[in-house]
Amino acid sequence: MSTSLTWTELPPNLLAPVMEGVILLHEAAELWDLFLLNPGQWFHPPEHLLPAVDRLTLWQMDAEPTLH
Repeated sequence: MSTSLTWTELPPNLLAPVMEGVILLHEAAELWDLFLLNPGQWFHPPEHLLPAVDRLTLWQMDAEPTLH
């Protein structure tokens, strides 16, 4: 099994949730690999990444500024 080195160049929108403990580093790296392999395309993440995608979505909703 080979290990991706993509995690060394994670974009801020994936690195920040890793640093905050929202998703694990290997989850972020695998998601980033999928983004790189499917540029500009919508893809359905594999079943094992769905919990990470859910946590990431909730984190993004909490992190976005709101108007009061």
